[in-house]
Amino acid sequence: MKFHVKLDKDGGFTLPPEVATMLSLHEGDTFLLTLEENQLVLQTQRQITRAIQAKYARPEFAGMVEELIAERRAEAERE
Repeated sequence: MKFHVKLDKDGGFTLPPEVATMLSLHEGDTFLLTLEENQLVLQTQRQITRAIQAKYARPEFAGMVEELIAERRAEAERE
């Protein structure tokens, strides 16, 4: 899908309402704008959080949180 947007004099633009609806965007949502290979990439904080969660949900990370907690408790007991 393609949408035309126009840059205003202050460097801003408005997302078309249908895009906001399709992506479940709401007033006040926070975004991260990155430039990748001369293309703009706009991600919501929600998308970034989900990507990080998915990355660390892989099997090789299983048990790491519990291990870290156990290490911290052991350190606290030694102090």
